[in-house]
Amino acid sequence: MKMRVADYIAEYLEKKGVRAAFMLSGGGMMHLMDALGQQSFDLQKAVPGLLAEMWNAVGQLLEQAQQAGTVRGDIQLSHVQALVSAACTAIERQDGGDELERIVWTVISDGLRPKEAKHDAVESAPSVK
Repeated sequence: MKMRVADYIAEYLEKKGVRAAFMLSGGGMMHLMDALGQQSFDLQKAVPGLLAEMWNAVGQLLEQAQQAGTVRGDIQLSHVQALVSAACTAIERQDGGDELERIVWTVISDGLRPKEAKHDAVESAPSVK
């Protein structure tokens, strides 16, 4: 029997007793973190371990992507953290709109890929919204 991935995840979470979830897309999370930061909100104090847990998951995804050959082997989690932080800040501060966002994420994406898997042009990047 075929099952949608979303249904599988929902069923799994229900079996684990999860009754509610709070989710944001990458762009939504960026804006939330920026707004909280501007209000001097310390997420680490409010929800201890949340950022570490999130970055641990990103680290696991990075390792899997490297093993699959879709991300360069010389990239470390600290590099990804620095790139995401800098990109989010630049996009927010430059007010360049969707075009700037698309270009920034394409450049980062291409930089993470092995040399033979890079985009031919910025125009081929998917929207991150």
